[in-house]
Amino acid sequence: MSNERGEFAFFAVPPGSYAVKVELAGFKPIDRRNNVLNASGQLDLGRLQLDIGSISEVVIVASSGALVETKNSDYSDLLTSTQIAQIQTKGRDVVNLLRLLPGVHYENDIEAMGDSFGSQLPNIGGQRRTWNQVTVDGLNGNELSGTNRMNSSINLDAIAEVKVLLNTYKAEFGHSAGANIEIVSKSGSNEYHGSG
Repeated sequence: MSNERGEFAFFAVPPGSYAVKVELAGFKPIDRRNNVLNASGQLDLGRLQLDIGSISEVVIVASSGALVETKNSDYSDLLTSTQIAQIQTKGRDVVNLLRLLPGVHYENDIEAMGDSFGSQLPNIGGQRRTWNQVTVDGLNGNELSGTNRMNSSINLDAIAEVKVLLNTYKAEFGHSAGANIEIVSKSGSNEYHGSG
């Protein structure tokens, strides 16, 4: 250890070639090699200044592909909140965005403004549109007079994801023979947020 003025000395050192390493926590170490000390000599290393060290960080970036689903045999597709926010749709109707998914076909002009209450559901996976089941946060979203329309209006900004189960789904979704369209809303937060 050096004294209060930062000075240090080694006494009665045999002649030879020495390496001197100076280190202190939080500073970069100094390593001086090939310091040759002659017999009965004095060797001055001069002023040794430690530079402030940097905190070392290790950032591990692990990239992996999509995981293979081994627990369910569902044939499904997903619309995320990011996709919903980035794609424009007439009337801000989430049902119109279903056309982005494979196997979705609309019989009529989906851009036509309503001829009835609710949004017209498409044919999905070759099934009749009257066989589709829509749920919003687990509650029935179909029009009561028929299952070919969604009567539960939800703001696009409030949607976390839309999952469409096409077939081979679990018994809990066995209400109808067509696709099950699950709309899940975003959960709350302790901060103010919104869009305009």
